[in-house]
Amino acid sequence: MPLSPSQHKAVTDTGVQLILAGPGSGKTRVITEKILHLIQKGIKSEHILALTFSDKAAHEMLERLEKQINTSDLTTIFTRQENWITSDELLRTVSLPQII
Repeated sequence: MPLSPSQHKAVTDTGVQLILAGPGSGKTRVITEKILHLIQKGIKSEHILALTFSDKAAHEMLERLEKQINTSDLTTIFTRQENWITSDELLRTVSLPQII
């Protein structure tokens, strides 16, 4: 099934993005397609950060990526809800530009 126009825009647009949508709307697919798009454009996997709020979605993303690319160089971190870090801590850890 092809991406909808708004999903395609999310995959191909540049810059930091936040994907918000309801259950079953294709968020996991869009994030997975975005990662593939970035890698195909030459972005190194260590420069890509994808966050999701469920272990299920994270595992689904990794499984989908494994079907398309060699994922041995991807770093995956799974954490429980009790161990959330703040956005400031995350930005300091991965050296991302701060979003205002």
